[in-house]
Amino acid sequence: MTRSQMKVGKSSSQVTTESMRKLAEESLAIGEILGIKVIGKEKEAQRRITDSLKVENKKRSNLNKGL
Repeated sequence: MTRSQMKVGKSSSQVTTESMRKLAEESLAIGEILGIKVIGKEKEAQRRITDSLKVENKKRSNLNKGL
């Protein structure tokens, strides 16, 4: 966790990493190729994708910890 994240009280699991953001953008691009196009609110679609990635990442992390 960076110092700036600690200042605003965000944990590392609450912060969207650059790789998650990039994966969300690529997912939307692939969707467009397949004919699934986001007409409006692209940022909202990216947020939903990154939120689900965070949840899955947390689940995987907890499984690895043995929780």
